[in-house]
Amino acid sequence: MKADHPNHYGGKDDPYEAIKVIEAWQLGFCLGNTVKYICRAGKKSRESILDDLQKARWYLDREISRYLTRRAEDFAGIREGGQIILGACDSCTAKNVEINSEGWCRKCFAGFVNERGDKA
Repeated sequence: MKADHPNHYGGKDDPYEAIKVIEAWQLGFCLGNTVKYICRAGKKSRESILDDLQKARWYLDREISRYLTRRAEDFAGIREGGQIILGACDSCTAKNVEINSEGWCRKCFAGFVNERGDKA
C-alpha cells in the first residue's frame, strides 16, 4: 500500500495534489474530505466514481448543516456584546430588521433553510 502521495490524489509532483490544496486553503475536516473525494473520483478505480462522489456529498452536507446551525444560533441570542443587531438584510434589503452575523433577516434565513429541507 502506497500511502505517501498516491496517484489517485494527484501524486507528489503535482502542485494541485489534494492534500496540498486542502492545507493551502485551510479547509478543515469536512471541506477537506469533500475536496479529497472529488479529486479522486474515478481515479482509484472506475467502480469507485459514484461511491467517491457520494462520500464528497456526505461531507459537504455535514459542513452545510454545521454552517446553518451556527447561523441559526445567531438568532437564538448569540450576539455581539449581547445586543440585538438591527440593519438591512443583505438578501431582501428589508431595513431596520434583526439580522444575523451573515447579514440575513429571519425571513430570508428561514426561507433558505426551508428550500434545503433542513430545520432552522
